[in-house]
Amino acid sequence: MRNSSSDRRSLFLIAVLVTAACFLFTYLYYGFFYVEYEGMFDSFYSGHLTGGLPFRSVYFLGNIGTSHLYSLLYQAYPGVEWVSWFLYSYLFLSCLLAVYIILSVVAEISGAGIGAVIAALVYFLVMADSNIHFLFTRVSYMLVGSSLLGLVYFFGAAGSIRRQPGLFILLCSGFAIGTLTRSESATAVLLQVFVFGFLYIKRIRQLISVFLFPVLFLGVVLAAIAYDLSTTPYFYKQVEPDIEAQFTDRENAVPLSQMHSHRDTVRWEAVKNIIWVDPPVLTPSYMRSLILPERPLYTDARQWSRVARVMTNIAGRYWYLCVISWLLSLALLIRRRPQSAWYLLQWLVFAASFWVLIAVQTYTDKVNDRSFLPLLSIFILAQLIAALPALLTQRRMIVVALPVLTLSMIHLSRLSAEADTLRGYRGAYQSTLATISHVAGGKVLVVNSSSCDYLFLSNEPFHPFDFSAFHRIYITDGFNIPFLPYYRRYLEQECHCDMAAFPSFWDYLRSRHQKVVIVSTPQHLSILRSYMEAEHHYILPISADTGTALMTLQKSDARDITDSLQIYHLGQ
Repeated sequence: MRNSSSDRRSLFLIAVLVTAACFLFTYLYYGFFYVEYEGMFDSFYSGHLTGGLPFRSVYFLGNIGTSHLYSLLYQAYPGVEWVSWFLYSYLFLSCLLAVYIILSVVAEISGAGIGAVIAALVYFLVMADSNIHFLFTRVSYMLVGSSLLGLVYFFGAAGSIRRQPGLFILLCSGFAIGTLTRSESATAVLLQVFVFGFLYIKRIRQLISVFLFPVLFLGVVLAAIAYDLSTTPYFYKQVEPDIEAQFTDRENAVPLSQMHSHRDTVRWEAVKNIIWVDPPVLTPSYMRSLILPERPLYTDARQWSRVARVMTNIAGRYWYLCVISWLLSLALLIRRRPQSAWYLLQWLVFAASFWVLIAVQTYTDKVNDRSFLPLLSIFILAQLIAALPALLTQRRMIVVALPVLTLSMIHLSRLSAEADTLRGYRGAYQSTLATISHVAGGKVLVVNSSSCDYLFLSNEPFHPFDFSAFHRIYITDGFNIPFLPYYRRYLEQECHCDMAAFPSFWDYLRSRHQKVVIVSTPQHLSILRSYMEAEHHYILPISADTGTALMTLQKSDARDITDSLQIYHLGQ
């Protein structure tokens, strides 16, 4: 960066003002929404679901270490929704860094006023979507991406680190926080931005100095996770995320037709529907026996067929952002004349890098909005950093600039429509919660993986959770939640039983003086009842609430999925 120290301070102040204005506008006009499991995680951290028992961790690849801080703060000041404040502060930092980078790029060509306008447009193009859809995975993508792009842009020249040590430390700290928030997304972003750094930074030695800390820090985190996974005794770490992905995302389960008995059939249905309530029977090794054998990695034609189908679907939904990225790739191609073969090779690798990374991620696991959109946003931001000087100064770039601006306006209109949809979903979830509270008020509420998301998605970021309507809330078979160490300890303190001795917790529920109300999809509860009867000869005495109709809801993170929830009563 060639600006003087005073210019940099002025630009940073403008960046703070622009970011604050855009952030506030996004909150007031669009709104912030829980869209997947963040509401449930925050409820755990707050202690509202564990009777005040400290809850230090939810998922072993996410919120590493930081979850301890959140839990301690909830204990000290329970009236504050700490996770929202912290994660949105990370999002604000990522937005600030992105705006500061764009302002700095434009300042070398035009005035600060034009730079502020362009930076605001870039904010709504690449940042606003992840602010609206609140999820710690998106926070990690955006913070890691902005921090790494800042390292590439501000420290691509030799000696630049010594001139701005404070900014360098801030960017490295942002990368570290984003990595601890979710290491998987940090890995994808590091690979993406490293390819961009190879294109943008001319000297290999400087490229190494810029990426040395991020590579070492992420390497240590991933090595620790790999060691933990290879030595862990915990059931939930042995089955997440690989086994779950095989059944739910990679469509790689042995067909039901290969089951030879009723007992095998109900076991298969329990595992396939992620009803993992009985680890002594549904062991990790048994679950793996239900996974189809695969060809060596990246050579399975069936999996590549799935990749093509999934990527075509998600790229079709966000075609306007994909076209923007293709246009910006074109701008990078034509900005230099004459072009060397080496530059053409670098451009080709960078232009293809996003799609290669997404394809690999889809093959090995899955791709959805929470991974596709943030990574695409970082890709577009990197392209803008490299292409903006040409777009603003070269007349021939009008053929790229005008379509990009037009498609950006389409994106803004889609954001408005998306916010309206999410607002409608949250209203439906809150209405459902009111219905459940009317039936189960003062009683024990039992939810499972088919119903718990809808309960927690009724909450709003920054608003403390209020489950006071219920005597207790228990999650009995939400994926592997009952076997997370802190939650398992809480449940076992409640029932004075061993959670692994299924169905001992149901015995406890049947013995309670308070009435027990269950909320579930009929299909989920039917599979659970069949499993309990076939495997343990246990008849679950439940009856549907005849005064309440089925509550039909759509998932905010998977619009093609509709669930019908039913309220049940548990007998003695």
